[in-house]
Amino acid sequence: MQGTLFKYGPGSAHIAFKHALSSSKQPPKPSSAPGSRYIVLVGGLTDGLLFAPYCQQLADTLTDWTLVQAQLTSSYQGWGLASLDQDAAELKLLSDCLAADHGCVYWVLMGHSTGCQDAVRYVQQYQTEDPRLAGVILQAPVSHSRYTRLKPTSPRLGAALHGMHPATATG
Repeated sequence: MQGTLFKYGPGSAHIAFKHALSSSKQPPKPSSAPGSRYIVLVGGLTDGLLFAPYCQQLADTLTDWTLVQAQLTSSYQGWGLASLDQDAAELKLLSDCLAADHGCVYWVLMGHSTGCQDAVRYVQQYQTEDPRLAGVILQAPVSHSRYTRLKPTSPRLGAALHGMHPATATG
């Protein structure tokens, strides 16, 4: 996986990873300059940079967009030390940095798992202040224990998740 780490704010945790354009990636359409559109991926509980095995495939699939993974104060073992408001403020710092230093014209915020909470809070707090925000993707926004209570599952999966329920019910 090739890319660039960059700081986007004053805190030590304010680091982001910008995926490099893959050699197999199609060239961007003439209507958009490379690097002018970004998808910012925010991981879930205890996630940080390069957390998901699908990131490289996603980065390679995007033709007019560049994938950026955000590290927040709440990333890795920092969960519980920050709030959704702080995460949203840090994402605003990242948005401003992408515009000022990386030529961002539009960006989409993609939350994975509990990162979806950050995405929703960002929209609540900064939607009107951030005209570059073009959309939000909520990927896997429901926990496995909540899903099994909402939708019937196979008996095997249900039995496996039932054994996990006491631990997940208490957090």
